Amino acid sequence: MHDSGKMVVSGYLKSGFFLLLIGSCMTGAGCRDDAPEIEYHNVRGTIQEIDLQRRQIKLRFLHEETGSYMERTGEVPSDAEIFINGRITDIAELRVGEHILVKGRVEKDRKGGKNKFSAMRIDVTRDETVTFKTNAESPDPETDATKPKP
Repeated sequence: MHDSGKMVVSGYLKSGFFLLLIGSCMTGAGCRDDAPEIEYHNVRGTIQEIDLQRRQIKLRFLHEETGSYMERTGEVPSDAEIFINGRITDIAELRVGEHILVKGRVEKDRKGGKNKFSAMRIDVTRDETVTFKTNAESPDPETDATKPKP
């Protein structure tokens, strides 16, 4: 009888552990149905806006599945790697209008909220041979050859 009592207690312990496991999954302590689904993507696009205070960029890109252009704002964490022509730099060196390749992640909210976009790496290939005229180099309208002569 003592042995059968141990079997009953052992059976109760196994049942209790199983119920505890199910309960932890339902409350989110173990299996997390509410945890965001994470995907990793490489996206080529053009910088539309840069917010240095919030460390965010707005990127315009061609969505592969729909074939239409989209704009998304994403976070550029402080540990994101940013390269211009292979040289490591920071977000302050990026320019609106530049074409970039972003290697990042999307945290998809399973509850229907907003998805979170985060850059892990940004690569820019910049033509640094192009020079721009400064205002001091602009032609003087008073001596410009296009001005009618008296």
